[in-house]
Amino acid sequence: MNDSYFDRLRALVQYANTKNVVVVITVHDGWTKRRFSGHPFNGKNGGPLTDRSEYVALADYNGEMPKDFDPAWDPRQKHQYFLERFCERLIRATADKPNVIYEIFNEGEWYDQTRLRAFQVHFLKFFKTRTTRPLMINDDHVGGSDFQGDPDCDIISVHQSLWTAEIGKRRISGRSLLRLLGSGKPLTREIYDLHTSQFERLPSKPYFLTESVPEYQGDLTRRNAQYRSLGALNDAYMRVIWGSLLAGAAGIVIQNDSSFGFDPRAAIANQSSHRDMMLDLQGHAARFIRDAGINLQSMRPQGELSSTGVVLADSQKEYVVYAQEGDALNVDFAGAAGEYAGRFFNPRSGEFRPSFSIAAQPRLESIRKPDRGDWVLHLLRRH
Repeated sequence: MNDSYFDRLRALVQYANTKNVVVVITVHDGWTKRRFSGHPFNGKNGGPLTDRSEYVALADYNGEMPKDFDPAWDPRQKHQYFLERFCERLIRATADKPNVIYEIFNEGEWYDQTRLRAFQVHFLKFFKTRTTRPLMINDDHVGGSDFQGDPDCDIISVHQSLWTAEIGKRRISGRSLLRLLGSGKPLTREIYDLHTSQFERLPSKPYFLTESVPEYQGDLTRRNAQYRSLGALNDAYMRVIWGSLLAGAAGIVIQNDSSFGFDPRAAIANQSSHRDMMLDLQGHAARFIRDAGINLQSMRPQGELSSTGVVLADSQKEYVVYAQEGDALNVDFAGAAGEYAGRFFNPRSGEFRPSFSIAAQPRLESIRKPDRGDWVLHLLRRH
């Protein structure tokens, strides 16, 4: 094993922990997808595999290899042995840190799906017997039954394309692995409706949109050329963030596959101001939850409580409503009459407007927005 690699990884995790940053470590797959020629497990490089498809082929899906290596083993036995020793070393280097989540496998729809699922089950058990750190499965790229009911899987992640472009009244789908609803709803509502279906599933598990495809590159490239401006593109991502958050999604990452901002030679480094705009939009959403003192544990998606259809609420006590369109919005206070303190929050700038009071009657109440733009309304019952 290359100890310097694991030492560097441990140092990264430790530093991130001092900044209260969670590190998600994807354990398996990596560059077998398109760059198998350079993979260390390729037989031409001294490894046990002759084809990328063999990465998910284990000698024993139900058991582990002995700790002592035997040169007489067949390629699958050697392959499984190397994978398990790597995982053990990874766990020793990082599992004692509280900010680590392990994603067992990255996508993998290009593999035999029966083998892929058995492979993931094997390594879920492998990690679960060695660490209490949360384990995540990228569930939308695995064939067969999903992992919602697997007791070893703690978090469900998805890498789907869940957003569309909006040009006036015309909607244009982006590259998508998932058919969008196509109902003409505002984008925030479309995302919200998709995620609430996951929130209601049992047993309950956190839901993490770890890749919002296509990735954000900080400019109007071929893949998002349908937008008229970078501002419109950023607005689309902003609505994905809020539609996910208010649907009870555990988290969302606005990804950039092709480059890393900390590398001055990377493409996104030339778009650093645009990258920072996107980071600001994510930060505004996180600070809203913190600064408004919202108790997420007591709230659930209840879109029926507002005309916007995008609501996270502890009904009769607290409401968070996203309004993408129009001059006003309606909130249903049936069975929840009382005096409420309200504040509008600007999701673009991260600023709260002055608070106001509303004496809510047990009916639909119309509340005017500061303007026709995107706004988040927070209502908290006083008595």
